[in-house]
Amino acid sequence: MARIMKYEFIKNRFRYLVMIAIMIIVEIAFLISNAFSYRISTGMSVILILAGLGTLLIVIFEGIAMYNRDLREKSGYMLFMTPIPSWQILLGKITVILIVGSTLFIGYCFLGFADIHLIASAMKRDDPTSSLVPAIAKLLDSLYSGDTVITLIKLLICIICLVTYLVCLAYLASTISASVLRGKKGEKLISIVLFLALFILVVYISSKISNISDAVSLDMGTNGLELKLFENFNEAGASIIFELGCSAAAFAASAYLLEKKVDV
Repeated sequence: MARIMKYEFIKNRFRYLVMIAIMIIVEIAFLISNAFSYRISTGMSVILILAGLGTLLIVIFEGIAMYNRDLREKSGYMLFMTPIPSWQILLGKITVILIVGSTLFIGYCFLGFADIHLIASAMKRDDPTSSLVPAIAKLLDSLYSGDTVITLIKLLICIICLVTYLVCLAYLASTISASVLRGKKGEKLISIVLFLALFILVVYISSKISNISDAVSLDMGTNGLELKLFENFNEAGASIIFELGCSAAAFAASAYLLEKKVDV
């Protein structure tokens, strides 16, 4: 599996470098704007957040798109003809997506902490009487509490689970499409439609079992961000188990189809 991960990293290294470059450029723009006015830098911080979300989505979509290309192009033929089991190939691809996505998430969290400090300093410099100054100070105190660290860890775990769930369903849709159509026109469109159908079906069944929103909530409390995760597990646990089971089933089905049905 390590060879697959290395292959994925090498093949996508340019995209990853572009994402890092975008993050650096936006951060430099923030630093420059913060030197002039905290109002401008506050707006830049919003752009930084959007850039973070955008890069995370790009990592997910690129991971899915690369799997689709591997099923249809010569590079995929060479990959799937290696003696590496299909489940290891899939697991390696998913692991790379999770590692890169998690690294970007952690990087943006660190930048966020640093930028809040810089905004607070600029606010004291430009408008020391502002009512936001004590609010920012309270926020900074809360960021370094143990509760906030635990919250971010929980949030990262939630993101990892969600990404795994989406990627497994997308891989299954692509694999089914490739095994049925075998390179015919419309294969990509069918895989998209099938993914949406699978996603809607799983979400619908999950909502009928129990309300997963009862298990996860994110609020600003007295000690900073408070993520309530699985506190009502008895109410939402069935849905969580069902969706995790669907992820595992989609992964297993994709691996089986790659071994037996897909002609790459």
